Amino acid sequence: MSVDGAPFCYDATGTVLKCTVTSDRTMRAGVTELSEYARPDRRVYCESEKFRELVLDNVSVSVRECRLTIAERIQRCEHGRCPACVATCNYPLARTVASTLKCLAPSQHLRLLWWLQVSDAGQLARSMHGARRSEGFLAVPERLAAHVFVTGHHNPRGYVQRDSVSCRKERRDSVVAHFAPGFDADGVPVARTGYMVPCRSHADCVACGRHPLTDQLYKCQKRLVLYDTVNITTDNTVQFLNRSTSASAAFDIDLENAHLTGATGVCVDFDSSFNEGCEISAVAIAKDALIGCFDDAVGKFLCGLSLDIRNGDPSTIATSGNLFWPRELIRGGSDNDGDGVADAELLCYNPVDCVQKCLYLERSSRHGAGAPPTCALCNQACPSNVLSTIQQIKTALYDDVFAVVNLVGQCFGSVGIGGCVCQFINSLEPSWRKVSTSSVVRCENGDPFQLLVGQILSLIIDWGEAAINGLIDGVNGIFQSVLPFVNDGPLSRICFNDARRPTKCDGGPLSDAERRIIEECEDETNGGPLETCYYHRVNHICSDTDLLERYNDLFDRGYEDADELQAQFTDAFGQSFATLDPVLADVVEQARISATSGPDLEPRRDICSGAAFASSMRLDMILTSCFFAMVQSR
Repeated sequence: MSVDGAPFCYDATGTVLKCTVTSDRTMRAGVTELSEYARPDRRVYCESEKFRELVLDNVSVSVRECRLTIAERIQRCEHGRCPACVATCNYPLARTVASTLKCLAPSQHLRLLWWLQVSDAGQLARSMHGARRSEGFLAVPERLAAHVFVTGHHNPRGYVQRDSVSCRKERRDSVVAHFAPGFDADGVPVARTGYMVPCRSHADCVACGRHPLTDQLYKCQKRLVLYDTVNITTDNTVQFLNRSTSASAAFDIDLENAHLTGATGVCVDFDSSFNEGCEISAVAIAKDALIGCFDDAVGKFLCGLSLDIRNGDPSTIATSGNLFWPRELIRGGSDNDGDGVADAELLCYNPVDCVQKCLYLERSSRHGAGAPPTCALCNQACPSNVLSTIQQIKTALYDDVFAVVNLVGQCFGSVGIGGCVCQFINSLEPSWRKVSTSSVVRCENGDPFQLLVGQILSLIIDWGEAAINGLIDGVNGIFQSVLPFVNDGPLSRICFNDARRPTKCDGGPLSDAERRIIEECEDETNGGPLETCYYHRVNHICSDTDLLERYNDLFDRGYEDADELQAQFTDAFGQSFATLDPVLADVVEQARISATSGPDLEPRRDICSGAAFASSMRLDMILTSCFFAMVQSR
């Protein structure tokens, strides 16, 4: 190749700069021409002696050998690396030192962090190995570390998991591609469907659009090996598996057509073959442990800063965002998933708040792609099972202490010490007292202290009455055992009058049969709560927060009244919905009739305000209610 015909570029002043014959640009030049030479319908090339003389410098080769030589040149141009990249070091010690320094380079760690936390392949890897994203359970650290090393640290062959390819087509011959979500709304991984997009260059991936998570264009990865999943053995050896029963391989590119067109690559969000930063497993794991297992004190303050790369080039990785708070986790105003609804802005206001919201984004999986780049620095992966457990315990304690301090600080700053204590106490108020409107239940029908004393005296009267009646029942039982023909004993049960319950003894004391009926009425062992008395069921529902919420949901109509329902339809369909669509107008009218002429269900809904619940309250509930009544009255 002549120097005059070498590739060239321009500098800032417009001067032509010629590339040397040993430069990477020169060695890769002519790829388009080689593809033209290799086309099977272009017989004028290899069948021409002049062509073989000028291009191959050997006119004696056959046509078949000419085509093989052109194909080898294309392979070297598209998949080969420059001599400087593949040059080997002949000194083992120097090679080890160089590899170690390469592993410890900060840019290499940031690149790995972006791949693991943001890319499709990294998010899928973190959802494997025992992880349950929907419940916040992380992957087994040592198994994940083994997987990350062969795909994220040192991946010269370009291993790509099939379910990590998010650019897909509905049909193999379609020219339009779309983003295929990898997670459902709860963060659970789902199989990506649709045909992969073949490519010869990055330009072929423009049809994929931009990735909804990073807003970056897809890239063409030509050096790749597809696999379905991995198996981690007991010694942490990684085995790449292709399931024979899996249908995922059916969406691979058509290799026969790819070799004819040259589109042997696959469009991905990040080229995994770039992951060649660290080839020594022990050094990689040690470095990840030193950073990932001890970053909890620093990671919280970095959470919310975005980790970004430009144009798929890992050498451009950098952080961006507000160094102080609030920080923007999701930028609002753009419709990244194409559903016609703009994303809402999401801000975090302190380190713990940023971490908690990023954990929520991990579980909710934004657009089915995972957590955004602003969450990449929150919690780096720790490759040790033991250290990871210790770190999680420390993090939990730190978060709890920080949350309490933050709550107290906000409380003192707004309402002072007295108001803060009052707000804290009110936050502990049980649900049954919050929803009840009964002055008896809320211990508000008089002075709370006097009411509390009266309640305790009533309980003492009941306890004394029960104890004496128990002795009377015992004496009567002995008497009846001696004289079985006598139906009743010589002693009658007593009933003590109670000022709080003036009608308590009307009709006389309870008989033994009546007492047994009441005991059976409160016994849940025979048929469960459904077979108990009404007042006992009411107490059971009101004293259980979850049951009370579910009971109230039975009365939820989705709107307060017919006017609110009509306003909701107006917001959704416009002012003229009644004239344009009679069906919608009829729905509103039926709701109006139901709201005005239907039965009044409010008394049934407000069961915690009735006499049934008030009469079934236990002593601890009475004490609790009167305590809150005294606090709130001050």
